Amino acid sequence: MNKLDKYTIENKNLSYLKFSNKSGSHINCLRVYKNNSKKHELRKIEVCLELLKRDKRFLTEAVFRNERRADIFNITDGIIYEICKGKQREKKDSFPEDLEIRSIDANKIFEEKDLD
Repeated sequence: MNKLDKYTIENKNLSYLKFSNKSGSHINCLRVYKNNSKKHELRKIEVCLELLKRDKRFLTEAVFRNERRADIFNITDGIIYEICKGKQREKKDSFPEDLEIRSIDANKIFEEKDLD
């Protein structure tokens, strides 16, 4: 995939979001919330570090136009990662239908293959 194709896909994925400074519209930056558990935030950091290693661009705590918030939104591949307690699945109708949603268990030991 050339750079133009990559940026076209990323722009399409970014179009699903509601942008404002409050929603954290900074690519490849981490937003940490004191209301989330320490395990939840540490897992979010691990996932983001792995995405950076893979040259993927992401937003954390991205707010979609329907006000639904995603823990991590990989804009390069159109994948939403939700950090959960156990193997929960997010409702598909909460997010745009052409995006993939993956659950990451905060209670398990993180392995890089968890992102695949």
